[in-house]
Amino acid sequence: MQEGWSLSAIHFKKKTKAMLPLGFFLVGKLIKKKPNNIRIEKMKEEYDFSKGERGKFFRNDIKLNLPVYLDDDVLEFVEKIAKKKNIDIQTVVNQLLKSDINIAEVMQ
Repeated sequence: MQEGWSLSAIHFKKKTKAMLPLGFFLVGKLIKKKPNNIRIEKMKEEYDFSKGERGKFFRNDIKLNLPVYLDDDVLEFVEKIAKKKNIDIQTVVNQLLKSDINIAEVMQ
């Protein structure tokens, strides 16, 4: 595994402030080398899914928090607002997006 930030199941190759997802907590740490308890095996040529059940683990009502990647200048702008208001970046981004939604609805 290459050096980088490991966020839950997502692995990023570079460490940059703009890659920190909103709504996710940093559960990993900077990884310098592959841990000893992880085995890496090559994929098989073929897998047998004949006994698999379609939709077994599907949940229609699940809520996903997807990461949002901000450009450096946008992140800097949002960080300034968050620091000035003493609130987190996610709240600032949500407020900005909600105000844009309100403007768009008025214009329709």
